[in-house]
Amino acid sequence: MEGTKIFMDDVLVHAESEELHDQRLAEVLKVIKAAGLKLNRTKCKFKQKQVRFLGHIIDETGIHADPNKVTGIENFSVLYSVHYIYITMLQFNDLIELLTLWFALW
Repeated sequence: MEGTKIFMDDVLVHAESEELHDQRLAEVLKVIKAAGLKLNRTKCKFKQKQVRFLGHIIDETGIHADPNKVTGIENFSVLYSVHYIYITMLQFNDLIELLTLWFALW
């Protein structure tokens, strides 16, 4: 559906104008209802000017890296043993897989 991004149980609806956003949101809600799914109202956020989504902050100026997620890379320490290097490589591999899935959505 145009103007929507879905990852697991997160649904992001976006548009260039508020009117178009509301139309797309109505369509998404109809599809969710038709599928027999229910939403948890306490977890729903509507008409946000800025959202955190998959390690990024998305706002009207674009997509930016979430500073809370970048600190781990900025503060990356020197690895001293083969074991730590192996564990770190596994973590990077998981990150690459996640980013590959995320970019496939866009």
